[in-house]
Amino acid sequence: MILEVLGWLVVADAIAAVLFAGAVYAAARRSGHPVPAGRAVGIAGCLVVPALLLYAIAWLVLRKLLADV
Repeated sequence: MILEVLGWLVVADAIAAVLFAGAVYAAARRSGHPVPAGRAVGIAGCLVVPALLLYAIAWLVLRKLLADV
């Protein structure tokens, strides 16, 4: 149950990160200081990694707790 909720949180966070990076890329493209696509992908990656780490830590902790029962 907890892992399902965290899994959906990771998915929602990834979607939001991609939308934000796309908005940054689009806004910067229209301005006089364009942002390379690689930097926009890096922004999305930096925003997704914490949620993935949270999910991984919760998965490991719950796996350990359930193994002890």
